[in-house]
Amino acid sequence: MSSLSLSQGPLQIFFNQFEHFTYDPQRSASEEIGRLRASGLWESVYGEDDSDALYDAYRDALTKEFNERYGKDENDLSAWHVLCARIGLNPIPGTLEECRELVTNTHVNLVDLVHVHATEGTVEKFSDVYKLSAYTIQTKKYFPRDNAHAGNLLKFLLRHILNPEQNVGHRVAAGKRKGGKRRRGGKKGPADVNDNN
Repeated sequence: MSSLSLSQGPLQIFFNQFEHFTYDPQRSASEEIGRLRASGLWESVYGEDDSDALYDAYRDALTKEFNERYGKDENDLSAWHVLCARIGLNPIPGTLEECRELVTNTHVNLVDLVHVHATEGTVEKFSDVYKLSAYTIQTKKYFPRDNAHAGNLLKFLLRHILNPEQNVGHRVAAGKRKGGKRRRGGKKGPADVNDNN
């Protein structure tokens, strides 16, 4: 995990490629990509018809930013302690299993979680996955699905956002998952998402 400020990380590097765009790290990365898209300043780098490439590069940067701030290893207790602190969970549990269970039963937006790391604040908690889903859809603060740069920690945290009912009843007791692969929901296959699944 990095102690660099948000302005020195992968998101800053991503936004720096747009010469006449001034990235504001005090704003959400989702707001900033929207502002960049609306400005048209991205077209000189990606071409006016290739917004998919723009968003792919943004998603890579967002995922890498998460990895730098929180780590990639879902078995790293210190990473879970940082997560608990940024989510505002007190007292912070002493074991990996307790941390996993506490975080799993807490609903936060992962884009906000990346943002609060730099501001030393805590992230807004939602009472259930449906409220998290409504917030994520309203604010367009989606985290990338199946990004090649995602570590196991991030994959563990991802939720179904557009179909939140797929999360109901899939609580993980003490961080253990069913079905062989370690992922939320107990099913084998790709990780769950805080995106459009």
